[in-house]
Amino acid sequence: MRASVHVDLPGWTAYSVDKLKARCEELHLQPRGTRGESGGQTGHTYDISNKHRLGYSEVELVQKMIDGVNTLWEEDKKYQKECFGDFLHCIATLSSCKVCHKG
Repeated sequence: MRASVHVDLPGWTAYSVDKLKARCEELHLQPRGTRGESGGQTGHTYDISNKHRLGYSEVELVQKMIDGVNTLWEEDKKYQKECFGDFLHCIATLSSCKVCHKG
């Protein structure tokens, strides 16, 4: 069984797509572009799925995918801060940001 989710990972994309692929391998995940297996990658949205298909229960496979995507998302937030600084914070909070807009 293949379970997948589309997730935006701008931090990983800016940091290194090759390192994202290696990290997915460690987490037993398979990253693809949103165009499918042979469609290539565009932007920073990925289709992340469990790498294993047989020999595990459906619950185990889905949970592995969920846990792995949650890990990637937490790591992505770190890379966003490293690669983009407070820029994304400013956009996310718009004019209510006291750090960037002093008011």
